[in-house]
Amino acid sequence: MWFEELVDAIHSLAVNPELCVVAPEDPELRQLLYGRSPNVYRVIFRILEKPKKIVVLHIRHGAQQPFKAADLN
Repeated sequence: MWFEELVDAIHSLAVNPELCVVAPEDPELRQLLYGRSPNVYRVIFRILEKPKKIVVLHIRHGAQQPFKAADLN
């Protein structure tokens, strides 16, 4: 199922999250693009250095408008 594959892709961020591109909305955030057109999803996340971990902030369809800071609350 696609959701389980999405979860696996998110778990793969633990290996090399720096390989994902910087999110255009904020240089401190990164994004993982998952899926195939037209069903691409953006996983927006932050890399915390201490302790080293990934925090997923938002998952949205790639066709949606860029998010605003209020969207992350």
